[in-house]
Amino acid sequence: MTTPQTASASDGLIGTDRKTGQPLQGVGRVQQAIDDILTTPLGARQLRGAYGSMLYDLLDSPLSPATLQRLRAATVDAIKKWEPEFIVGSVDVTLGTSAGAIIGVTGSYKGATTTITSSLSGGAS
Repeated sequence: MTTPQTASASDGLIGTDRKTGQPLQGVGRVQQAIDDILTTPLGARQLRGAYGSMLYDLLDSPLSPATLQRLRAATVDAIKKWEPEFIVGSVDVTLGTSAGAIIGVTGSYKGATTTITSSLSGGAS
């Protein structure tokens, strides 16, 4: 039997690993949280309508340099709003042929540099 972990000011928030159900904290928790933020369309959660990102809405936009810039900006805005302790360094957007995208975010959390990759398929429909 494992002892439940408790959060303290030094170790940050504790979440639950969505695959294993085990406690998750530190960079792993932040990676999972950012993937969830980026892959959740705005309005998808009834009690938290502002939670998520505008990425799915932007996937339906015509492909142009301006759209790519909006995708990057929407990524940074969502992370700043919902995971403000993560400092975004760069955002890479790769658009697929099936109206999907792969968003790669590199940044730092409490001094640790990490890269998060999120896959989005289809548009907002």
